Amino acid sequence: MLKRGILPVILFIWLFLCMPTFARDMNSEFSLRTTNDGRVIGTVESTEPAPVISQGTAEEWFNKGVELYNQGIYDEAIKAFGQAITINPKYAEAWSKKGEALCSQGKYEEVIKACDEALKINPRYANAWTGKGAALYGQGKYDEAIKAYDQAISINPQLANAWSNKGVALYSQSKYDEAIKAYDQAISINPQSSDAWCNKGTALFAMGKYNESIEALDLAITIDSKNFAAWFEKGEVLYVRARESLSKKDDNSLYAIFDLLNATSCLDKSLELNSNNSIACSAWYQKGNIFAIFGRNNEAIDAYNAALKIDPTKSEIQEQKNRVLKALGQQ
Repeated sequence: MLKRGILPVILFIWLFLCMPTFARDMNSEFSLRTTNDGRVIGTVESTEPAPVISQGTAEEWFNKGVELYNQGIYDEAIKAFGQAITINPKYAEAWSKKGEALCSQGKYEEVIKACDEALKINPRYANAWTGKGAALYGQGKYDEAIKAYDQAISINPQLANAWSNKGVALYSQSKYDEAIKAYDQAISINPQSSDAWCNKGTALFAMGKYNESIEALDLAITIDSKNFAAWFEKGEVLYVRARESLSKKDDNSLYAIFDLLNATSCLDKSLELNSNNSIACSAWYQKGNIFAIFGRNNEAIDAYNAALKIDPTKSEIQEQKNRVLKALGQQ
């Protein structure tokens, strides 16, 4: 299985939101979605164009920033939040949202500064603690991130995404049981959190609990059929379960074939929803592996090439491609 490393994608999209709608307002939360290699994925849905304002109140600039952020126009969103702050330097929500936009660009130090400004104004602003935790996590400072999430939770124990994000940080420390407990807290608060179910499924997968993992991932997909990380993760679980079954050469080999076919369908769905980041790279890689198992070597090569087009640095993909080429007598 491809060891993709922690956060190669990490498009740490700092989202004070509740998946899957990504609706944002002043009270929205930031949620992390992780995969089996610890990556965090987020997406932003398009909304109506942001209103054009030449002058306005701090609130109008704040609202414009939110709409620009929702459209993925991060530079302009940061400027709009900056305008709101210029008009009202004590606008904690604007500082926090500025951090959110900065986090989407991976500017973690600036995120922390923005969140700290928000916390100077309102030390009990739970979302700012959650955002600071996300930035610390992005820097690989997992213990500090957990402390920030705990601060958010102590202020607002019903902040589902702070619990889920804490689970992500615990997962990255291989503390899978504790991570699952945190995800369960998030789910008890918000049973419709596709990300929390996806994260739980990922942790269960890491523990080798494949059936329970698939159940959790199916729930994530039922809640949000566009959760490409959940589709990918389910495909990964099915692939690994099938490989293990085939290696044992037991009576479950037929079921393993069905798992591989279902895995391909899940990977295809993930690629349909998300075609050009490290999860897509891994999806193509696993598709190549499945094709190779079935002896469809030319299709395997095409899949490996698609993966390498996204990330040419993945040596394991190139090595696997070379093995298949050798089998074809082309190397």
